[in-house]
Amino acid sequence: MKRFNYRNLLLAALLSAFSLTTLRAAGPVGLKCEYLVNPIGLDAAQPRFTWKVNDDRPGALQTAYKLSVYNDAAGKSLRWESGKVNAAAVLASYEGESLQPFTKYWWKVEIWDQDGKASVSPLATFETGMMGNRWQGQWISDTGDRDLKPAAYFRKAFHAKKKSVRHGLISLWPGYMNCTLMDKRPGTTAWTLCTPVSTAATCM
Repeated sequence: MKRFNYRNLLLAALLSAFSLTTLRAAGPVGLKCEYLVNPIGLDAAQPRFTWKVNDDRPGALQTAYKLSVYNDAAGKSLRWESGKVNAAAVLASYEGESLQPFTKYWWKVEIWDQDGKASVSPLATFETGMMGNRWQGQWISDTGDRDLKPAAYFRKAFHAKKKSVRHGLISLWPGYMNCTLMDKRPGTTAWTLCTPVSTAATCM
């Protein structure tokens, strides 16, 4: 009769416990608004929010969700909340008061699993564009000659009326465009080029 190996039994138990602890709900991830990550320049009156359920446990299932939209990064000024919705859907639309143009909002989603355990995502953001407001810009051109080969160069000096930590430029162009602010290109600490929307883009 072979001697029972308690060491192997203990090792198997530890491995099983480790595998059970690693297969746990990690909450909602991959948050997107209008299928973009932290987009800007959105004109949708009721933007759509999507997320993924990061839960690799057998039989894992989202049974409910709650979507919250805030006016501030601290998540204290609540603008709209869906309330707890008993559904496995990972897509929901904004149904709160009208969004303001050129405004940044923060949002998160809380989900419940098949055991009734809740988990909350980190805050994500989206920023609205003109929201249907009449365009006040004017078209500018060099000569209007479509066969002119060199790229046009435009320069505009202005004085800010008040102190600001964020600056924006909204442009519409028929082809390639590269813009700078204070002689700094996108990607520097001064500003970054943000998500294009159709043929328009907002530079912050």
